[in-house]
Amino acid sequence: MDQSPHRWTRPSFPVLIGAVALALFAAYSFFHARPPPRAGFAHQHATTSPSAHNSNSFGFNPAPLPTVLDAQDALTEALRRAGVVVNEGNSMQVMEQTMYYAMVAQQEWIRTICETGFNGGHSSVTWLSSSWDATLFSWDLPHPDYGPPARAHVNRTFPGRFYITDGDSTITLPGFHKANPDLRCDIIHVDGGHSYEVAIADLRNFYHMASRRRHIVLMDDLRCRGVYCIEPMKAWDQAVTEGWLRERACYTKTDGWRGWCAGEYVFQDYE
Repeated sequence: MDQSPHRWTRPSFPVLIGAVALALFAAYSFFHARPPPRAGFAHQHATTSPSAHNSNSFGFNPAPLPTVLDAQDALTEALRRAGVVVNEGNSMQVMEQTMYYAMVAQQEWIRTICETGFNGGHSSVTWLSSSWDATLFSWDLPHPDYGPPARAHVNRTFPGRFYITDGDSTITLPGFHKANPDLRCDIIHVDGGHSYEVAIADLRNFYHMASRRRHIVLMDDLRCRGVYCIEPMKAWDQAVTEGWLRERACYTKTDGWRGWCAGEYVFQDYE
């Protein structure tokens, strides 16, 4: 992601309503759209209102959304008290993305969330504040300044629901799976190292950890024009082309600098 300093500020009501509308459309399209053909790509951009759709058909309850914003406020305050500022991009800079993540985490079948790239804890707080009982497993190379206070805050706020492993995810992920072969991920969020090598390794390693019953794969910094998007996009597109990842939808901010994709693994064609 970009390296300029960013501070979280609660969005205005019109901005929040617009973000919720676009996120509703995004979530609806994932949970109800037919899978695209295995060859090629189907990029659906959330640029229209979802007013014709029934949000409750995929289990969305808008009530917890203020809780997500409160949780982000609390994280920002914890980092401020620690005297640190998150100087990398994060999911809270894109309200549509945050609301989409919150809606996904609310699904009743979500029990285990797995992500690479804890960073400043913004997506982690979104996951955990959106779900009553889901457990989050994270793999991260900790930032020396804001990593420790962010982790301490998440552990304090969500006791017993957050577990993090330090180190190179290309090594720690397969090691974790070997030690915990029965753990299965319902949500997989790939947002760790942005080199092609790390991104494709994370996608491949999570393949073996995904729930065979049902799951969703999310990857940040795709379908965008920043230099930080190039190699993650290469990894995602390769997985889709090879047939072991099915892309369901992608979303790009109107300015083109931020985007993410949602998909699912294709087990029978790869194992």
